[in-house]
Amino acid sequence: MSTTSVWNTTQQSPATKVTGIIGLEPPKKDDNGSRYFFILSSTPDLQRKHTIFGRVTGESIYSMLELEEALVDENDKPHYPPRLIKTITLNNPFSDIMP
Repeated sequence: MSTTSVWNTTQQSPATKVTGIIGLEPPKKDDNGSRYFFILSSTPDLQRKHTIFGRVTGESIYSMLELEEALVDENDKPHYPPRLIKTITLNNPFSDIMP
C-alpha cells in the first residue's frame, strides 16, 4: 500500500515492505492488557489499523522467523506463547526522553 506525503509524493508504507516490524494492537473492550505483534511478511491488511513502534534488527530476525514454527492448537494459539524479554533502543527519536 502506498500513501501520499505532505510533499505530494507517493511513499510505500513501512509496514508492507519490512520484515520484523513490531506493532501494538488496540485494546479490546474491557481489556487491560497489551497485545503486540511481529510482522514476518507483507501485510497490507494491517495498514492504518495498528501502531507500529519498532523493528527487529540484526541476528534477532532469525529468532523471529522461528516463531512461524511454533506449535499451535486448533485455534492457532501457541502452546508455549513467546515472550518479549528485552528490548534495546538503537535510535531514540526523542532526545529529551531517556529510555
